[in-house]
Amino acid sequence: MAASLLPAIGKRPNLSREITVILVVKIALLVLLWFLFVRNYEVHADANSTAAAMGLHPDDGTRPAGQSDR
Repeated sequence: MAASLLPAIGKRPNLSREITVILVVKIALLVLLWFLFVRNYEVHADANSTAAAMGLHPDDGTRPAGQSDR
């Protein structure tokens, strides 16, 4: 029964072409969705707004002696 559900190898000579067409269509749709929804979306973030969003107190610009950004 399982053999009748799966096509024989000789019956699908255009399988690689079908797969290629499907992949090209999927990539085209992803590019279209990106252009419609993602391309013009801009995110403006700085340290103070990020800290506030996380519930932290924004840094006032001073650091303890001996500490740096590195």
